[in-house]
Amino acid sequence: METHKGAVSCPVCDEGRYELLAADLGQAAVALCGRMAVQITPRPARKLDLAQLAERLRDAGLVSANEHLLRLEVEGVQLTVFADGRTIVKGTDDVVQARALFARYVGA
Repeated sequence: METHKGAVSCPVCDEGRYELLAADLGQAAVALCGRMAVQITPRPARKLDLAQLAERLRDAGLVSANEHLLRLEVEGVQLTVFADGRTIVKGTDDVVQARALFARYVGA
């Protein structure tokens, strides 16, 4: 299998570490290799009311939502939030920044 070898360090591709699979309950956050994005997975999964979240975030940035996901464009990034709480923060590969944005806009 060919792996990504580039400027971006990927613990899976470069070191064979599968951090998401070994994550404890709480919140797993993993930079997505070569995508300039971080996926945050709350554990255990939770059911979000996306319509209510969209209403709460309407003044924070550009919000679009349907029954499956919500998108928020804010602070130079795009958060895609799924009904199970899983969130992809596009526009950064910094896990700390992505977690802070998740906590601020979606909730810890």
